[in-house]
This record gives sequence, structure tokens and C-alpha cells, in this order.
Amino acid sequence: QSLGLPSIEEFKNEYESSKKGKKAKSELSYKEILFRYIFPNKYIWMLAIAYAFVYIVRAGVSDWIPKYLMDKGFDYQVSVQTTSFFEIAGIIGMLMTGWCSDFFFRGRRAPLNVMFAFLVSLPIVGLLFSGSSSLLLDYVLVFISGFFIYGPQMLIGLNAAELAHKNAAATAVGFVGLFAYLGAALAGAPLGWVIDNRGWNGFFIVLISSSLIATVMLFPTLSSQKRQVK
Repeated sequence: QSLGLPSIEEFKNEYESSKKGKKAKSELSYKEILFRYIFPNKYIWMLAIAYAFVYIVRAGVSDWIPKYLMDKGFDYQVSVQTTSFFEIAGIIGMLMTGWCSDFFFRGRRAPLNVMFAFLVSLPIVGLLFSGSSSLLLDYVLVFISGFFIYGPQMLIGLNAAELAHKNAAATAVGFVGLFAYLGAALAGAPLGWVIDNRGWNGFFIVLISSSLIATVMLFPTLSSQKRQVK
């Protein structure tokens, strides 16, 4: 627009005229954004709920697996190193999922969200049954967990922005992000209570269940397109 080109709304005829487009943008209040574009959008709610369970898995592995390894008899230093493996795998996973969603799925985020949310349950099952196995196997399983969980952690927020109206994109990301931090909070003291009262088996069952619930909540978004402009 600074070079004299029309706005994207005018170019794509999303408004009757550029004047109307400017008026609609200027008159769109925060209340209208929430009650017209966020709260009625079923896909935003599905992404938000899924985000909460994704964060239970993400924070659960990051915060509690070092303690799990220490309880298995490994010393403190080698146990906390799992966090580094987890985060490094997350960087790789985020880059791979972002690139794959653009290159193979033409900008559709939902397929990889569903795929990775489910696949992260597999290394967690492996940790559940790893017993007194080698530390190397635990490192590999934690690495795989990080690779898969950071994909939906990044793509869910992006998907929310793309499924909301352009003027509500940032609010949509903030809305689902609120649920994400709720999930992170649930991975703190509540998961500690589970460990104290149900042991590590209960802990891993919660993480596996969270992964599967996130998958179920993300599945309907497969039918959505990149942006729903109303």
C-alpha cells in the first residue's frame, strides 16, 4: 500500500470497497473480535483444548523425566541432561513440521498436528515400559518425544491465526495460548500429586491420555481450510 498498491481486502474483493474495508477495520472492537470471530469458531476451541493437553505432555516430560531417571538410580547430572536432548529435538521438530506443512501439505497445519500429537504417545509408552533399561534408550525416547511434541506446540498457534479472521489472528493466538499455559500449570503440582499417589505408571498414563485427547480434538480441524474470512 505504501507504494500505491491496493489493500489485500480490496484486491481480493473481501469488502465492497476499500472505504468500507477501512471502516470495518477501524470499527472492529475487541468485544466484536471475541464474540464474532473467536468464541463462535469451533475450530479455535478445538485447537485451544488440544493445546492444553499438548502442554501437559510437553511440560510433563521436560519437568518430571529427570526426576523419573533419578528414581531409577541414575545420578543427577546425567538425569537433567535429558532436558537438553528434549529441547534440541524440539528445535528440529519445529523446523521439520513447519517446512513439511508448507512443502507437502501446501500450508495446511492440521495433518501434521494430528500426526505428531498421536506419535508423541509412542515414545512415552516406551518410557513407561523401559524399566531399568539403559540410559541411552531413555535418552533416545526423550529425544523422540521432544521431536514430536514441539511440532504441534508451534503449529497449533499458527493454525489458530490462519483459521481466524485476519483482524482477529493475534487474539486467536492469545486465546489458544491461554489454554496452553493452563496445561503447563496442570503439569506442575497436579502431576506431582499423581506421581505421589499413583506412581510413575500413573504419570505416564496421564501423558499418554493427554496425547490421545489432543489427537481427538485436533482431528476435526482436518476439514478446515487455511483461513475462514467472514
